[in-house]
Amino acid sequence: MKISHNLFQAWRLLKGSQLILWLGALAWVGITALILILGWLLNLPLGSIPLTWLTLIITAPLFAGLNMVAIKHVRGEPISIKTGFSYFNQWISLAGAFLLICILSTLVIFLSNMILNISSLHYFVPSFLLASVSTVIFNAAYAFLIFTIPLITDLKMPIIKALAVSIQTTQKHWLKILSLLLIFYALNLISLFSCEIPFVGIICYIIISFWLIPFIFLSIGLAYHQLVDREPTCAAIFANKSMPL
Repeated sequence: MKISHNLFQAWRLLKGSQLILWLGALAWVGITALILILGWLLNLPLGSIPLTWLTLIITAPLFAGLNMVAIKHVRGEPISIKTGFSYFNQWISLAGAFLLICILSTLVIFLSNMILNISSLHYFVPSFLLASVSTVIFNAAYAFLIFTIPLITDLKMPIIKALAVSIQTTQKHWLKILSLLLIFYALNLISLFSCEIPFVGIICYIIISFWLIPFIFLSIGLAYHQLVDREPTCAAIFANKSMPL
């Protein structure tokens, strides 16, 4: 798996999927916004762990649908707007997987912050650098779990087995997947900074997001296609019916 090839192919595959992915992302963002407004009315702090977890769990089928739209498009299978809304029947499994990923991610962030506090680095290092370190650590952990949701929707795997297979599939390519995630993070920062442009900031952000959101999902879909659909090691895992998970 080459990062440059992945990014180039993701850009090329925007044709025919960009609008579908963006409309799905709009629905995802819209429902997220409604949940955040409801949380605000209930005096739940924005960004609080319970509200964040609740949002991810409720919107899990939409996120899974966006992943599957990208994966199917990469495979050359037909896609439509309906594809992105076809996984609500797996909501319980997806919600459980998201909850487990949230718990693991929160644990990683907590441990990393605890280590940073113990080391007294927060006295000497600017806060934005510490936040960047936490982001890298979070993405380093998520790189192992990135295929969990697609494995549940695509191959109907149970949650624990999907987690295990995702870790097994990504461990040899972990650094490349982490590099992709950090590239996406940097691109998202650029899109957010575009909001600061006087008079046209919001317009710039919308235009960038129209290209960036589908591009990110397609890039992850390409990685899944290469490492899950085509990887002999992963095929052997699927063929192993005695796997105790």
